[in-house]
Amino acid sequence: MEKDLPAGIAFIFIMTTGLVQICLGFLGIEYLSHTIFAFLAVFLLFFARIVLPLTIGTYFGAVEVMGWEWYVGVLLAAPGLFFILPSMLMATIEPFLTRSKSTPTGSQLYSDYSETKSVSPIIEHELLGDIEPKPPLKKTETLLDSPRFENSKTVLEYDPDGYAIWKEIEELDSHVVEDFLISLENNPKQDLKTLRDQFFDKIEKANNPYDNPEANKAFREALEISQSAQDEFVKVYDLMRDKLKPHEILDKIKVKQVEKDEAERSAFRLRLYQNWENDLVLAEQSGKIDVILRALSQIGYKIDISNNSITRPEVGLPVPLKNKVLHFTNAHDLMRLVASERRLIIQL
Repeated sequence: MEKDLPAGIAFIFIMTTGLVQICLGFLGIEYLSHTIFAFLAVFLLFFARIVLPLTIGTYFGAVEVMGWEWYVGVLLAAPGLFFILPSMLMATIEPFLTRSKSTPTGSQLYSDYSETKSVSPIIEHELLGDIEPKPPLKKTETLLDSPRFENSKTVLEYDPDGYAIWKEIEELDSHVVEDFLISLENNPKQDLKTLRDQFFDKIEKANNPYDNPEANKAFREALEISQSAQDEFVKVYDLMRDKLKPHEILDKIKVKQVEKDEAERSAFRLRLYQNWENDLVLAEQSGKIDVILRALSQIGYKIDISNNSITRPEVGLPVPLKNKVLHFTNAHDLMRLVASERRLIIQL
């Protein structure tokens, strides 16, 4: 009974170590790739006796997922290497052993020539019939190819000026193109040149809504800043055109835009407090998206839940890293992303 005690303790230790390696290996592979590959590695271990994937996963599970030191990961992964190295050594030596056993003697060589060997009969294959060619690939359909605009397509195809006019219309915004086709579909017999000129007149009036050329120029320049800047110009010019010149209104809008941009940049900066790294590691280990995103926002990352994305801060990072949008699909993907960002910030 006493003699069996050490063997029992050793058995329990080996089984416990094996289970710990399997669990850490599963977590490591899931962290590096996907849950499917983690299950596949466990399957290979039990049914094909392939240890290497779980051995690698054990290290990353201990270091990246659990947050332990690197030498702990190496210590836990080492037992798996003891099983791999002998098999690799045998695989290297085996060709030399089999070659010495399978080298034929002189008598065996002559006997090969003297013995009658059966030869497989030659099978004659019938000629292949005509192979039907694959149908040609369909070209990408455009708005003009839609069944809604069948009459419009016919008119543009047969009218002498149709091709040239359609090329001009195609360069416009998509909603203008659609409006043009709708108008032509409703009245296919109208003159194409007249219809084209009507649309270009509308565009010209939309870009130059005022009688004052200076106001029209400021109106267009405001749109180059942003749509909200143009909206504000329209509002202020309608209210104060008798007191302020268009360029004065535009200058004020530009100053406000600069102040707004500076305020946004100052709010959108990297903020590393005393225990930021520890808090970020704990958030990673939680595996919860809301906890991880909250930790990222505390150090300055911008969070966009609707698009499953995070954005690096504008201020506090080197130029190549600024304001980069990073997307994630699930919690494990976000965990890998945050671990990478954490290492990147530490190296700064």
